[in-house]
Amino acid sequence: MRDAASTSYVAAIESAEQFGLRIYTEAWRRGWSRARKKVVIGDGAVWIWNLADQHVPGAIQIVGSGVVEAGCKEVIGSRLKRSGMFWTVCGANAVIALRCCRASGSCEDYWEARSETA
Repeated sequence: MRDAASTSYVAAIESAEQFGLRIYTEAWRRGWSRARKKVVIGDGAVWIWNLADQHVPGAIQIVGSGVVEAGCKEVIGSRLKRSGMFWTVCGANAVIALRCCRASGSCEDYWEARSETA
């Protein structure tokens, strides 16, 4: 059974290689090394499973496309794909970062990290 509170969201408009590093970093931030059961949920795209094999080997791979698609729709689509919207990649990535933090319940961590780099 999936614990909804354990879900975290990471996303950006970037290359697959950059996204692989993003999921690797998130997995380790979430305690991947201590987890007894390791699971990756993806939408079935081959490139995603290749990234999972590379960055989080040994994980159970679940084609939880409903969960993934719902997350994409709620976190990304509901804000970036409204009628008449036009975004630069930089602007879209800024909004994506904030919405992922909000959906993951990590807004304080995000702003703390931003203040350290300013």
